[in-house]
Amino acid sequence: MTEAVSKVAEYGFEQLGLVRIYAKPYTHNSSSSRVLEKADFELEGQLRSSVYKDGQIIDQLLYAKVKSPSESRSSSLRIGDACSTCMPR
Repeated sequence: MTEAVSKVAEYGFEQLGLVRIYAKPYTHNSSSSRVLEKADFELEGQLRSSVYKDGQIIDQLLYAKVKSPSESRSSSLRIGDACSTCMPR
């Protein structure tokens, strides 16, 4: 599973030009957290009471992998440029 997550992240960075990819596993799902950590995602925080599931309100963790500016093809873009096709001007 770690290899699949790594390949999807690599595709997102290299082919789609993404600069940030994130995941929000449930706090009790230690297997998903471990896969993300092995794929070089960093834990950024905990989202308290963020999901209603099976009759309970539960927490999530926030993991992210960010492409460094030196690797980014879109480093010259300004805020809003990347979404110019979906945002009215």
